[in-house]
Amino acid sequence: MAIIGTLMGIGAGAFANLGRADRQATGQIKDALRAARLYAVRASAPAAVVVDPARAEVFATGLAPAGNWHFEDDAGTGWPAPAQHAAGALLPDGVIGSALDVRLDDVLVLGDLPPRFDSPAGFGVDVFLRPAADPRPMTLLERPGRWALRLDEDDHLELRLMLAAHPEAEEFRLGTAARLPADRFTELSVLFDGRVLHVALDGRRVGEDTLFATPRQLAAAPGPVLVRTGVDVLRYRGAIDELSISSVVEGEHRPLPADVALDGALRVLRLDGFGHLDPAWHRTSEQIGFRTGEPPRHTVVELGVLGTVRSWSDAP
Repeated sequence: MAIIGTLMGIGAGAFANLGRADRQATGQIKDALRAARLYAVRASAPAAVVVDPARAEVFATGLAPAGNWHFEDDAGTGWPAPAQHAAGALLPDGVIGSALDVRLDDVLVLGDLPPRFDSPAGFGVDVFLRPAADPRPMTLLERPGRWALRLDEDDHLELRLMLAAHPEAEEFRLGTAARLPADRFTELSVLFDGRVLHVALDGRRVGEDTLFATPRQLAAAPGPVLVRTGVDVLRYRGAIDELSISSVVEGEHRPLPADVALDGALRVLRLDGFGHLDPAWHRTSEQIGFRTGEPPRHTVVELGVLGTVRSWSDAP
C-alpha cells in the first residue's frame, strides 16, 4: 500500500505557490511523470501517464499486483489466497513446473481477493492456457459482473467488459480473429485501463488496441471479489498455468491551471517495470506540450526512453 501511496500523493501541491501558470503546469506534469516512474521502479510493475487534453489533466496510473498462482500443488498455493480446484488435477508438463487441468465438472475459483484490488479503473490478466478442443463456446476466465475472456462458437477469442453507465451498466464486446491452439500453451495478456483495451497472444498484439473516446470505468460487481473459469454451459476445459491478475490504480487528478491548453488528443505514455518507456509501445522519447498566456507561450515536457524528465519553453 505504501507503493500505491506513491501514485496517490507524490508531489501534491509542490508547485502550488508558483505564480505563473506555465510553471505550475510544468510542475504538475513532471510530478505525474516522476510518480509513474517511481511506482514502476518500486513495484517492479508497469505504470503509465494519462494525458487528457479534454479534461486538462495529466496523471499517473500503475498496475498493482492482485494475485499470482503457479499451480504447483493440490493445495492451490498462491497469493493472496489459495486457488480452489479439484484434487489430483495437476499436469507435469506445465509452462514452468506443473499446470492445472480443469476437467469436466471442475471449476477454478480464486476467492477472498482483497476488495482494494477490485478497481473500477481497470485490470490486467496474464495467463497461459491450453484449452481442450471441445466444447465451444467456453469462458476462459471471468470476474463475474465485470469482465470475461471467452472463446466463441467459432473458436475466436472474445472479450466482454461490463462498463459503468446510467441508468444501468452496459456491455462492451471485442471480437477477434485469434485462436488458442489445443496442442500447446498460449500466453494471453489483457490490459484495460479505462482508456485503452490491449490484448496480446505470446507477446504479440492482437489487432489494434481499442481506444475509448471518453474514459470508462468498470461496473460495480455484486458480492465478494471472485475470479473463476467458466461454469455451466460455458464451462472451461483444459490446462491453465502461471496466472497473474493486476488492478489499475490511479494517481491524483488535479486539473491544470484554467488557461493551460494541452497539445494533441488523449494518449497514454507507458512505462515498464524498470521505469523506462516501454519499448512495446514507444520507440523514441515522448513529449507533452501545452500553451498558455497571450501571446501564447509554448512549453514542452519530455519523457526520455530511460525515464528522464526535462522541459523547455519558448521565450516569454
